[in-house]
Parts: sequence; structure tokens; C-alpha cells
Amino acid sequence: MESNRAVEILTVRLAQYLGPAAAANTVHSLCLREASAAPGALSPAQLARVVPSLQPLLSVLLGSMKTELLLSQLVKDLSR
Repeated sequence: MESNRAVEILTVRLAQYLGPAAAANTVHSLCLREASAAPGALSPAQLARVVPSLQPLLSVLLGSMKTELLLSQLVKDLSR
């Protein structure tokens, strides 16, 4: 999977819960913080390793069970 496609998948899925602008900003900020690189510079595998850092934010919004389901699905989607 191409890196930009992986970033798009992650951003679109998060936008369902955060809105498009907040999702894009969240993905960008987490990639910089966790991987020291912009999202487009990361491979899908590297991007998948950033996904668990979404857990605290999403747990507050969705609850822990729904967050775990969403995060595991995101990792699967990025692995394809």
C-alpha cells in the first residue's frame, strides 16, 4: 500500500469521530511526535506503529471497548 493512501485511510477513518480538520491535525501531530516524521514520509507499517498512540484520545471520546476495536481495525487496514 502506498504511504499517501495509508495516511488517507487513517485520516478518513478518524474524521468520522473527530471531523476532517481535527483528524488531519491529529495524524500529523502524532506522526511527528511518535515517529519524528511527517505522515507522508512514513511507510504503512511505520504508520501502523503510530496508531496505538491514539488510544488515550479515542478512549475519552468513544470508551475503551470501542477504541480497542477501532484501533485494531485501523492496524488491519494499514496492513493490507
